[in-house]
Amino acid sequence: MFELTQNEQGQQQLGNLKFNFTENDVIVIPEGFPHIAVEFKQKYKIPSKIVMFAQGWLYLVPTLQGVFKGQIPNLKQLGIEKIISVSQSVNSYVKDMFGYDENERFVVPNFVDTSIFNLDLGEEEVEEIIETEDGELNIAVTKKPREKKNQIAFMPRKGMEKWYGIFFSLAQNMGVTMGWEFVPIIGKSPEEVAEILKSSKIFVNFTEGEGFGLPALESILCGNLYVGNAGLGGEDFLDDDQVSGVAFHNYIGDNNNPYNWVDALKVAIRALDDEETKDKIQSASEYLTEKYSYDNFTVSLKKVYDGIME
Repeated sequence: MFELTQNEQGQQQLGNLKFNFTENDVIVIPEGFPHIAVEFKQKYKIPSKIVMFAQGWLYLVPTLQGVFKGQIPNLKQLGIEKIISVSQSVNSYVKDMFGYDENERFVVPNFVDTSIFNLDLGEEEVEEIIETEDGELNIAVTKKPREKKNQIAFMPRKGMEKWYGIFFSLAQNMGVTMGWEFVPIIGKSPEEVAEILKSSKIFVNFTEGEGFGLPALESILCGNLYVGNAGLGGEDFLDDDQVSGVAFHNYIGDNNNPYNWVDALKVAIRALDDEETKDKIQSASEYLTEKYSYDNFTVSLKKVYDGIME
């Protein structure tokens, strides 16, 4: 990792790159490195605005404690003037934790490539035996709309291995998932992820505090019922009226109780037998497609730019 230095001409240098930062520049730092602001402002006297991009919230305070020997300094005191958050939930957190005013914090939510993550399962070739007028039997290949499988997709998450191992074993031993297949999503391209989600009926999400909750969003866009917790960031959309009918995060409660997860999965599996569930899945996907569209993303980005530069 390169270290910022200052040469004899007063230029800031990062590796072989040289900078002349001015008060008109904006430097964006990630939430995992808040101490960079101290170096820029105090050590190098850089006059530029320092803005933090907070993708998450869970590790922000522990990072400060680690860097500043157990203390939790206010981010404003470090020279961080404004904060861009990836969700409204993180935005509220930095307000409550550090006291940033409304004009000092902004939200730029994710957007999803809905040309990939959508309800279109495509078609598949099916061989059928047909009888001709002469009474002969022939094999004909036809295309039919693909159907979802009794498949539960999940994304292995770092630090959560013991919990999904217990959960899956418990669900299987209790007979909850008889006739269902668990499919992990790991090391896949976006297209491959979408393919698994489109083939699945349920997505189980093991999380420890999402800043936004992109896997949950992508799964619902692809027509899955969602089992998991909101992780804070997921509250931005999982509790919306148009989505709550396909999200079973409120059954989780205590994240460390595996029976809560099994109960949520039971409810989700039963819901698939309800005729109204299909309409709820369609409605939720369409709603989230609009809410997290690229057009809405660019509108949010423009507001952030204007707010930072004013």
